[in-house]
Amino acid sequence: MIIYLVSCVKTKRQGTHPAQELYTSTWFRYAKKYAITKADRWFILSAKHGLVYPDKKIASYEETLNSKKKVERQHWAETVYEQLKDAISPEDKIVFLAGTNYREFLIPRLQELGCEIQIPMKGLMQGQQMSWLKKNTSHRIDHLKRLYELLDILETRVGGKFLLHDSDGRMGWPKQGLYLFFENGEERSESGKGPRIVRVGTHAVSDGSKTTLWNRISQHKGIVKSGGGNHRGSIFRLIVGEAIQQKDPTEIVHSWGKGSSAPKDIRDNELPLECAVSDIIRSMPFLFIDVPGISAKDNDRSLLEQNLIGLLSNYDRETLDPPSPNWLGRSCPRNLIQCSGLWNSQHVEKGYTPDFLDLLEKYILNTTI
Repeated sequence: MIIYLVSCVKTKRQGTHPAQELYTSTWFRYAKKYAITKADRWFILSAKHGLVYPDKKIASYEETLNSKKKVERQHWAETVYEQLKDAISPEDKIVFLAGTNYREFLIPRLQELGCEIQIPMKGLMQGQQMSWLKKNTSHRIDHLKRLYELLDILETRVGGKFLLHDSDGRMGWPKQGLYLFFENGEERSESGKGPRIVRVGTHAVSDGSKTTLWNRISQHKGIVKSGGGNHRGSIFRLIVGEAIQQKDPTEIVHSWGKGSSAPKDIRDNELPLECAVSDIIRSMPFLFIDVPGISAKDNDRSLLEQNLIGLLSNYDRETLDPPSPNWLGRSCPRNLIQCSGLWNSQHVEKGYTPDFLDLLEKYILNTTI
């Protein structure tokens, strides 16, 4: 069970009200909304009353932990723990939307019980917390639906999805762009019908890079003649290979992922696994989006890639369009892959700005082949 603990705030209504209606600050309203959408149960951490059920009626008060001495905060935390322990179990995940003074002495007691602790806004200042809450309480499902509607338009414009099995560098690819991989057996559920995106990628996001879109995609495709490839030049190939080995110990190659290059005898030993990776990636349908621009870390390709991953990722947020039970990524030893549902190891723990979909639409409407 997922349980959220939301701290009280200074701004309150006068009189007696259900606790969730007593606190009126913008921060609390957003934190409450976020907790309600994410939690199986949620409670309020009150400086005066300790643990408070959202519907419990309490009177307005003036009290905060921020002005209390350490020993008083320790006593408060012990009181809250005693109030909470009968409502939770060791298998529960406890998520704090609360400052340090409200969690510092409570967390160790919950960890002793065996609970997993998460603090999604740890280290963020008040303004940053508001930005985080606003981003994460927006209607992500609507943004996902719009994304796939835009991709329907894209697919019509380029004549359908492509397969690396059948693709080469002579097919009129744009020089620069984004690519989106899908995977057989991985279907959307909440956002509509059809295949879900399993990887987002781009290229030329560092100053001076001359890599083209096809250069990057072909690194994932691998070497046609041998059927293998170079996982040291493709993070996509690297993590798919890790998942294969984790799922089937007979496939373990101890040199996998070690070093930026390898001599021929090691590469020959890695070839069967490289071929297995190629078979998987080359069978994944993909789309591309023409996104021209200079090579730089803050160009539109980089912005779109980060926001697409942030929207699609299920890491540490509500699960939408989850991977199938048999998805190979579930066997990947990287937690970010397992929890995000994507073959991406960067940006999956970050949010997104919904406005990026307007920029994406602009580029889609200019993409052809």
